[in-house]
Amino acid sequence: MHPPPPPSPLPSAGPPDTFAALRAQCDDLVSSEHVDKGVALGILKLFHTAETAMLALRFGKDQEIDRLRHEVQLMQSARAHAEMLESLSSDVRKLKEDSKDVRRLSEQAQQTATESLTMATSVLPAKRR
Repeated sequence: MHPPPPPSPLPSAGPPDTFAALRAQCDDLVSSEHVDKGVALGILKLFHTAETAMLALRFGKDQEIDRLRHEVQLMQSARAHAEMLESLSSDVRKLKEDSKDVRRLSEQAQQTATESLTMATSVLPAKRR
């Protein structure tokens, strides 16, 4: 009586492309006639534990990605608001300068009008005499 031959190794083409391919390889190994049922159950249990851990890690990373995307959106929004605020501040400064110019021109016009009125009133009494 000869001992059973060792199970065939996993393909040497490199790591499986997907988790589904790894599952298929695990199923092939477990269903082999050369693997004891207890070992097969241990392999399945180990595979399911690894799969659960991988899914939990993926879920955590997906949440982290979502959180970071949200942070990026908030930063972009804050930047856009800062740019708008700077633009509005610039507009307000310009309006203040324009307001000062208008006030100065108004005061000059009022002074000129007062001077003209004073001149006109000084001229009118002279013509009446």
